[in-house]
Amino acid sequence: MVYNYLRNNHIKFKKDSSGDGDYIAENIKFAGYKWSLVFFRFYNGKLLNVGFTTTDYHHSDTELDLMHQKLVYALANKYMNYYDNSSTDEMITFNDNTVAVTVSSVIVNENRVVGLYYMYEPLLKQKIISDNKDL
Repeated sequence: MVYNYLRNNHIKFKKDSSGDGDYIAENIKFAGYKWSLVFFRFYNGKLLNVGFTTTDYHHSDTELDLMHQKLVYALANKYMNYYDNSSTDEMITFNDNTVAVTVSSVIVNENRVVGLYYMYEPLLKQKIISDNKDL
């Protein structure tokens, strides 16, 4: 489904070099912002998570702070009942036990990176159980 959407909308993407069957795309517009890198991770053929990041470093810290604040504000207005108490200033999460949405603002290699991540919780639990069987 994701693969078809990307292809049908002429969005250039490539298989991630990690070898996990994941895909990455660049310069995707979503939620009013242009994201320099978007990754799609799958588990058992199903979409596990999607992450949008600003890895191009073409924005000032002020612009990125404002972007982070606007994303947090928009998500809080929509999902405040699902605010995750383990959130920090750098990573704010809303989780309804089906989908977790996280907005982050962190420093990577001396550059600020803003991210927006969606994680499908039931599939993540399946993956953790499966991964832990090897222990």
